[in-house]
Amino acid sequence: MKRGGLGSGRIMSISSKWAKEKLERGEQIGGGSVELFGGPQYTTREHGIRMLREVVKMGRSGKYTEIHMNRGLNHYSDRVAIPILKPDVGGIRTNGRIDLVEVPSPKTQTPQMMMDKLTLMQSQLPENQRGKIWISEIE
Repeated sequence: MKRGGLGSGRIMSISSKWAKEKLERGEQIGGGSVELFGGPQYTTREHGIRMLREVVKMGRSGKYTEIHMNRGLNHYSDRVAIPILKPDVGGIRTNGRIDLVEVPSPKTQTPQMMMDKLTLMQSQLPENQRGKIWISEIE
């Protein structure tokens, strides 16, 4: 297996550039292909890297058909979210449910602020599309 290959169950040690390029090429992830949309939001370098780590983790799980970064909820569902809200990362699972992730920016956002945003975004989705929500803090 190549360095940083996504097929293993090990924790991956990769560069964010490598991860982004691999995912953008639509290469096999976790035994199936995952479509990637959008790109990381680099409010800080660490913020963008944390987003990419969530994307890789989700892609490796084999549970998702699409993963979106920094894109409005209207890209995930036929139902338009008002106001237009953008999770840092969101994934459409093979069962149609949508998982949403936020990465708090340490200087301006608290985990509770981001959980409130996630809860609001989740409420904008039809009940049968509501998946999991979680915070991924920068370490």
